[in-house]
Amino acid sequence: MSKILLVEEYSLVRAGIKRLLLDHEMISSVDEAVESGEALIKARETKPDIVVMNLGSEHLSVFDVTRRMLASNKQLKIIVLTNQVDEPFPSRILQAGAMACLGKRSSVNDLFSAIKAARAGKRYVSTDMAQCMAKQTTATAQASPFMNLSNRELQIMFMFVKGQKVQSIADKLCLSPKTVSTYRYRIFSKLDVRGDVEMTHMAMRYGVLEEAKMQMTEYRKAS
Repeated sequence: MSKILLVEEYSLVRAGIKRLLLDHEMISSVDEAVESGEALIKARETKPDIVVMNLGSEHLSVFDVTRRMLASNKQLKIIVLTNQVDEPFPSRILQAGAMACLGKRSSVNDLFSAIKAARAGKRYVSTDMAQCMAKQTTATAQASPFMNLSNRELQIMFMFVKGQKVQSIADKLCLSPKTVSTYRYRIFSKLDVRGDVEMTHMAMRYGVLEEAKMQMTEYRKAS
């Protein structure tokens, strides 16, 4: 049986996932963490077998957290739940060391299949995630300028596209506003865009961020 550390910001979602996990015969216990800092501490203290992690763009990125957890415990298996199913995110998450990646359309069966695969030391990717990763074989996906961004640049790009301001991003990532601004203009340069609106249009065009559609709708209403 496996000890699970569940990392999820929202209490109702966390409670629902925890109940599902505890009802399964292969799970012995479930510890909880709300955000990345707490997750890193509990991963060291409770020594779980598997981490089931859903992190947004707050605080440390999923790439950073995954690497730090594995640096402390190379035997740990990490399963990432994410809304970001488009490349380059699934590949980057797996490259960071996660054993499984589940997208927003994944089922409960997907979660338990991922846990079983992780216990056996095998990788697992949900169907919706695999379909998005397959797009990388097309000419359009190969030419995506988002593939040129570093993990940190991807994280900061998402935060800007979601409407967060420089100071807010700096506070959440423990960076100076100047550093965040430097990242921002470096991202603009790599994407060859002139501002947040063009960056959001590009994210929509390359299928990188579905939430960008909602952001653009809100922007047009406010204009």
